[in-house]
Amino acid sequence: LKEPITDTMKRLRVRLRGYSNYFGINGNSHRLWNFYYYVKCTLYRMLNRRGQKSKFNRAKCLRIWDYYIKKPQVTVAIWNWRPM
Repeated sequence: LKEPITDTMKRLRVRLRGYSNYFGINGNSHRLWNFYYYVKCTLYRMLNRRGQKSKFNRAKCLRIWDYYIKKPQVTVAIWNWRPM
């Protein structure tokens, strides 16, 4: 059973926001960006394999990604002990 791309992106947005909130501490931004890049590449491969439809081009995938997913950011400064 395939779900629409909008439902997939909404679920992915919630999970990535939670990941960013948990691991988004100063000193860890490089790993955070690596994870987001990995998820972006994996999403492109997943969308490209959906059934017998025509191939999903990279520009369309990036437009969808930018519409639904916010860029990762540091949410807590543990060295200053105050939220950002």
